[in-house]
Amino acid sequence: MLPLIKAGVGKYKIIKIDSACPGAKKRLTLLGVLTGDEIEVTKPAPGPVIFKKDGTRIGMGQGMAMDILVEKIPEQKRL
Repeated sequence: MLPLIKAGVGKYKIIKIDSACPGAKKRLTLLGVLTGDEIEVTKPAPGPVIFKKDGTRIGMGQGMAMDILVEKIPEQKRL
C-alpha cells in the first residue's frame, strides 16, 4: 500500500481515502472516486497526479493525492 502521490504509471486499486478535510472527501465522492475503485495513473507526480477512472481523466494536486492509499494491480501475463 502506498499513497497515490508515490504511485508510478499503471493500474491501482484504491484501498483507503484518509483525508482529514471533509471538503476533500466530498469532492472525491462527487467525482466518483471511492474506496475499492480501480484507476489507471497516466501522469504521476511531481506536479498534479492524473489518472483515469471509467474512461474519465481526473487530475488532483499533491496534497489530495497524499490522502489516497492505493495498491498496485499486477499486470496479466500473456500466454
